[in-house]
Amino acid sequence: MHYRSVSSPELKRISALEEKVAEKLLENAKKDGGEPALLNAIVRHYPTTEAAEEARKALDAMPKAGEVKLSREVLLAHPSLLGPTALDIGPTLLDGKDANGELADAGVTLGPQSVTLKVTDKSGVERTETRPITIDRYRQARAAAEDALYASALSTDPHAGEVGRFERYIPFAITGSVEEDGVVVAPSVKLRKSESEDRPLYE
Repeated sequence: MHYRSVSSPELKRISALEEKVAEKLLENAKKDGGEPALLNAIVRHYPTTEAAEEARKALDAMPKAGEVKLSREVLLAHPSLLGPTALDIGPTLLDGKDANGELADAGVTLGPQSVTLKVTDKSGVERTETRPITIDRYRQARAAAEDALYASALSTDPHAGEVGRFERYIPFAITGSVEEDGVVVAPSVKLRKSESEDRPLYE
């Protein structure tokens, strides 16, 4: 703004300054987990910069009001979400057979009026499918989806090799078994060789 007010400002200099400011704003937005207000400010005030293009992509990828994003990984871990009372998605999209199409890694976006699927066809081309959804089924599906996301965030398969989101310091998991009188579920702590980058925290 100050440089624009001088007599005969150089356009190249203005462009360079805008790139620098937009890049700094984008860096700050990433630190705040993709703060949409900052991303929108970049797009609005510096629309021709490279940072603005990256900000637009980040904004497009963000869930809109009422939307819930469910990755393929989450759906594989919670197959009940595929049922007719939730997303009503055919299980063939997750059977691992490319010949009949597969749900892409981006998975599904559940919205108040529609369900959007990212699907990879048998030739490997990714396409988007949108299906309408009733408000009642949306509410049911959203509640089930939020439970699934919560469970995925807090626990992992105790026999799996990967580490859960909150396992960096406390390696806990949910375990259970089927008994004659019902299902028994309990929290457990994983025991594994220490490979933490934060070893001093344990000493």
